[in-house]
Amino acid sequence: MNRTQRRSLATRTKQNTARHGRALVECIVAMFLLAITALSMTATVRGTLSLVGDATLVARAQALATTRVEDVMALPCGANASGTDQTPRLTLLWQQAGSTRSTRLHIDLTLDRSPIAFANTSLQYGIDAGGICP
Repeated sequence: MNRTQRRSLATRTKQNTARHGRALVECIVAMFLLAITALSMTATVRGTLSLVGDATLVARAQALATTRVEDVMALPCGANASGTDQTPRLTLLWQQAGSTRSTRLHIDLTLDRSPIAFANTSLQYGIDAGGICP
């Protein structure tokens, strides 16, 4: 091997090493971007699951409140009644106060947010309804 061939071989070896180094850096950057994307997707899925859980809870609460209102409307107009309905993550306190001329229904509803919610707080609602007796 003459001198020119040795220089050419050394130059090619340096170029190959530089190419391999660039490929390694590209791989590391791609893995970093993939990790950032995976973390953002995890946060998105968590938020979506929390919203779905809360929506299911609100639907159950609406059904329970509707059932309670229908039960109270079936009572005589002057009746007084109260009670508590409790399911997981949902508490409904109700009270009916009536007289011979009118009736009033008060409902306190407490919803415990999903355990995976970003803000793990309770939601509280108050419902007042009334009517005049026939």
